[in-house]
Parts: sequence; structure tokens; C-alpha cells
Amino acid sequence: MIPRPGKIVFPFAEKNFKNSPSCFVAFSLLDMFRGKNVRVKVSVQDVSKTFASISVDTWGDSENWTIGVTGMAIL
Repeated sequence: MIPRPGKIVFPFAEKNFKNSPSCFVAFSLLDMFRGKNVRVKVSVQDVSKTFASISVDTWGDSENWTIGVTGMAIL
């Protein structure tokens, strides 16, 4: 379980980029309690040649069971 807000660091798997890439993130899964409002935000926080960090934030009385995030880094 990641605390609210949560920050996840993803090292680039294959090899490092020559320059810092542009990164895109999106939700791939949202499993929420139906009796509450859906409040969730995902964003790219830091990008370098070797890693990207993503922030997942919820607030209020949201009850989130699962949040999946997918992303892409390109030059």
C-alpha cells in the first residue's frame, strides 16, 4: 500500500536515455467503492536520463481499492 499521496520511482529498464525523455502517464485501472466520489490524480514529477517518478494522489473521502497506472517515455 502506498501512502497518500504516493510517489513511485521507475528506473528505465533497457538502458539509459542520452537526454531526459518526455513522459506520459495514464490510468490503466480504477477500482473504487461505488458509494463515494472518485478523486484521484496521477502526474509525472521528476524525469532524468535514468528514471521517472510518478505521483498518485487521492483526497477527501475517496475509497480506492486499486489504482493502476501505465506510462511511456520517449525522446
